[in-house]
Amino acid sequence: MMEFEVKVRVDDLEAVETKLKSLGWVLKEQLLERDAYVDFTVCAGIPAKETAFRIRSRVDLLSGAVSGEVTFKGRLVRSDVKAREEINVVVKDPEKLSEAFTLLGFQIHTVEKLRKVYVSEGSKIRVFLDRVKGLGDFIEFEVLGDVEGFLEEVEKLKESLNLSGRENIVKSYLELILEGGND
Repeated sequence: MMEFEVKVRVDDLEAVETKLKSLGWVLKEQLLERDAYVDFTVCAGIPAKETAFRIRSRVDLLSGAVSGEVTFKGRLVRSDVKAREEINVVVKDPEKLSEAFTLLGFQIHTVEKLRKVYVSEGSKIRVFLDRVKGLGDFIEFEVLGDVEGFLEEVEKLKESLNLSGRENIVKSYLELILEGGND
C-alpha cells in the first residue's frame, strides 16, 4: 500500500492539540513507539539509502496493549510529499528481532516518540502529534492509498491550526536525528 505523508515542526504541541480538538478531530490512540531501523548500508545490492527496514515496538497508553511490527519502506516516488510503498508484518517480539539483527552485526538506529493519533469524520487524513526524543515536537499528516487532494487538505488544515507558512518536511525522524536533531 502507498503511504503519503508530510510533517511540520511545531513550537507548542499542546496549543496545536487544543485547536485540532476544537475543529472536531478526535483522539483515537495515544502511543509510545520505539522504532529500531536496521542499517543495511553494508549489504551490496540493497538500496539502503533509499529504503528503510523498521522494527517497531508500540504500547497503547490508553488500553495498555503492546504490539510490534516490521515495516519495509520502499523508495520515495515523489519529492513534494513523502510517498512510498510500505509492507507491514505483525511481529510478536520486536525487541528480540532487533537484538537478532544486532547479533548479526547490523547497526541499529533508534527513534523514540510519544504519538497521539487523531481522526476526523469525512477526512482520509490521519493526524499524528509527535514528541520525538532528541528532536522535538511535530505534527504529521498521513493518508494511505490515494493522494488525490492530500496536499490541498493539509494546507487548509495547517491554516486552521495557525501553521501556515511552516515548511512541509518529507524527511523521516531518523534522517532528522542523524543530521543533528534539535534538543
